[in-house]
Amino acid sequence: MFIEGLSIYKFAAMALPNHVMDVVDLSLLLDLEADGSVNDDRYERTALPRRNNRGVVKAKKVEECLFAVMQIGLSCCAVSPRERMLLNMVVGKMSAIRDSYLKVQEG
Repeated sequence: MFIEGLSIYKFAAMALPNHVMDVVDLSLLLDLEADGSVNDDRYERTALPRRNNRGVVKAKKVEECLFAVMQIGLSCCAVSPRERMLLNMVVGKMSAIRDSYLKVQEG
């Protein structure tokens, strides 16, 4: 699928931080549909969330969680083992992301 030296790693790395949603599998976002954040199988990106629109704020928070997960994934896939995040750090960061995501879902 990738040509001219492009790989899934490079594709994801190039997408961060401003195009996270361009590399996310949209099936991950199905639960946002009730808030109007996903329409016609497309995620509609909003630059700045508005306080009176919970759906937009929720979508932005979910995007932040996905960005953090992708950063960890890219760190774990670094070519040099020295550049990779230590496993105990991965566990701590993933736990924090999970907690943040669950707060979004409750709110």
